[in-house]
Amino acid sequence: MSQNPFRSATNATAAYTLGVLLFSSPSLAAQTGGTGTGEVGPRPMSVEDVIAMRQVGNVALSPSGRWVAYVVTERDLERNVNDSDIWLVSTDGGGGSATRLTYGKGSDDAPQWSPDGEWLAFISDRTEKGRGQVFGIRPTGGEAWQVTDWPTAVGGFRLSPDGRHIAMIASKEKTDSDEELEELRGRPIVWDSSYADQWTHLWVAPLEEGKAGEATQSSPDTLHVQSFVWAPDSKRLAFGARSSPVLRTFLLGATFVVDEPGGRASQVTFMPGGENPVAWTEATGLVVSSSGAELGTLNSQLWHVPLDGGDPVSLTSGLDEHAGFVAATEDALYVEASFQTGRRLYRIPLRHGRAAGEPVTVSDDRLFYRGFSASRDARMIAFVAEGPATPPDVYVSETGR
Repeated sequence: MSQNPFRSATNATAAYTLGVLLFSSPSLAAQTGGTGTGEVGPRPMSVEDVIAMRQVGNVALSPSGRWVAYVVTERDLERNVNDSDIWLVSTDGGGGSATRLTYGKGSDDAPQWSPDGEWLAFISDRTEKGRGQVFGIRPTGGEAWQVTDWPTAVGGFRLSPDGRHIAMIASKEKTDSDEELEELRGRPIVWDSSYADQWTHLWVAPLEEGKAGEATQSSPDTLHVQSFVWAPDSKRLAFGARSSPVLRTFLLGATFVVDEPGGRASQVTFMPGGENPVAWTEATGLVVSSSGAELGTLNSQLWHVPLDGGDPVSLTSGLDEHAGFVAATEDALYVEASFQTGRRLYRIPLRHGRAAGEPVTVSDDRLFYRGFSASRDARMIAFVAEGPATPPDVYVSETGR
C-alpha cells in the first residue's frame, strides 16, 4: 500500500487508492454559453459566473465504504435562496455516474447514513411551515419520507449506533401566551438575555419503521445544548452545553453524560474554555474538543475524557493546529488540521486509547482537502478537494491502513 493514497484523479488505473473524481461543476463556457457574442471561448470570470457555479460539500461515506452521499448547492437568484440537494455515487471501480436523490425547491442537507447503510437521513425544510425536519430516503431512490415532526426546527441529529433511536437538538414549542405576547409587543432584542425559544435541548425518540416516536427531553431546562454524541452501547449520550444561549457563556461550556434518555445529566469535564463532545468510540472512549484554556487563542485539541475520574488526556498535543476528529480504530486516530495555507489528514498511532506517537501525514499538499468522512473500519475516506485551477469536488481514497 502506498504511503500516500492521495493520487492523481487522472490516473484511472489506480483503483481505490486514487482520488476519484465523482462530481464536477460544469465549465464556465458550458454554464454561460461562451462569450455571449456567438463565440465560445475563454473570457474573464464575472461575479455572475462565480454565483452560477454549483458548490459541493457535506460528504457522507456509507459504513461499508460502498457509497458516497454529498450535497450540491445551486443559487436561485430570482427567489434569492440556495437550493441544496443530495446526490449519491458508488465508489466501486474508480467512480461512476452520480445519481440525484432529492428534488424540489428548498434545502436538503446534512446527510447521515443509518448504521446498517440501508437508508440516508437528512435535514430538509420542505415541510409546510419551512421548519427543518429529519427525512429519510433509500440509496436505491424512491420518495423521501418524514422521520421527525417536531414543532420547531431540528438543529442537528444523530442515529443511535444500533439504529433504534434518533437524538436531536431542538427548541421547545412556544406557548400560546408567548405567541400572544410576541404578537402584541414584537420581539425586542434585550442585552445579555434570551428568549425561551432560543434555548436548545437534547431530545431522544424511538425509531419505528423509519419514523420517530414520542421524544423524551434528555437535557435540563437550565442548559443550552450545542452538540452531542451517542455512546457505542446506544444507551448513554454525552452532550456539550452552557448555562445560557448568550454570547458571554461561549467559553463556559462543559460536557455532560446521561446514562439513558431522560436520565439525570452528570457533568464529566471541568476544563477551562468552551468544549464539545465530538466522538465516543470503543477505541478512544469519550472524546471532546477544547483548547483547555479560558483565555488566549490556543488551538483546539482532542481530549480523551475518563468517565471513572481523572484528568482529560490530550490525543493531539503533537499537532500545532486546530484538530478535527475524523475516525478512530484500535490502533489509530485520524484527524484533519490546517497546514500552512492548506489542510491535511493525519494519522496518530494509538495504544489503549492514548496517543502513542507523533502525527503522520496521510494526504499530500497538491490540493486543499476538507470535510473528511470515513467508513466504519476507517479503511476508506471521502472528502472534498479543491485548488487554484480545480473546482471543489468529491474524492475517495484508501487510508493505507
